[in-house]
Amino acid sequence: MKIKFKFDKCILCLKNPADSWEHVIPQSLGGRLEACLLCTDCNNKFGSKFVSKLRSDPSIRIATDNLKDELPDLYKSAQDRLPFVGKADDGSIIKMSRKGNAWHTLSGPGANGSFIQDTNDTKKNIKRSLTKQCLSTQEISRWMQIFESVEEDKQVIFPAGTAIIKRKIPPLIPDLSLGHVSEQVPALIAYEFLALLINSSIYDNKYSELREYIKTGTCSKRFVVQRLSSGKYAPAHMIDIQPDKTHFTIFIRFFRWLVFAVKFDKFAYSADTPIYIEDLKQKQSLIAPSRLLAENDKWHIF
Repeated sequence: MKIKFKFDKCILCLKNPADSWEHVIPQSLGGRLEACLLCTDCNNKFGSKFVSKLRSDPSIRIATDNLKDELPDLYKSAQDRLPFVGKADDGSIIKMSRKGNAWHTLSGPGANGSFIQDTNDTKKNIKRSLTKQCLSTQEISRWMQIFESVEEDKQVIFPAGTAIIKRKIPPLIPDLSLGHVSEQVPALIAYEFLALLINSSIYDNKYSELREYIKTGTCSKRFVVQRLSSGKYAPAHMIDIQPDKTHFTIFIRFFRWLVFAVKFDKFAYSADTPIYIEDLKQKQSLIAPSRLLAENDKWHIF
């Protein structure tokens, strides 16, 4: 869903034209809400710098794994090229990633001084090694056939003494060691959502500290990002704004499970307070102009 309001300039750098469509919630997580908020440079810079890393956050990976039966396509795309781990029978920790339907073993040290490598990579290295040893074409072909036909867990010793064993792939789980996504990501999402609510007022100097935090990570006491969890998964994202007398908070909920609360301290807010939901299962966007209308199930569906 595209918001057609035209921002005169990028809401981050405040210099270049806002000429790049931006998904407020990343498209990699099923985000549908788009707006022309940023310039191409800022969109590319911050997209590759940390927004793209949101799907590797452990909480996001756990959520998509729990919802894989309800959201199989999103699960597949969200996990694409991210590492999975498993423990082999010999104690080796196997790391693999998937691109589309193809799995690839990541090279690395294994148990007892061994080295782990993808089967296709091993085939290439064997052929390269045999060629360097000046074996004939027929001999190289024979050894390659031996490698192709060898059974799992059977050791084969190649010329030059290299011992190779094929192992079956162990059960895999998402690798959760990549760490949490930077809090600059929910800050950026909250800032973009706020821009859609207050339009050109987003250029006000009172938001300069938040812009600086998003761009450089320089902290400010006026903006606080809290990481929370709801304890339940659901195939939907939600953004809503909750004002108070001296501050307002924008809540960003991913799969209902992971919640970021971005608090704007010592700010008055008097604009609309809509609730936005992205229904990932039905592939719909739902907007209620207020919390009261949302509670009475009065939604605009796009």
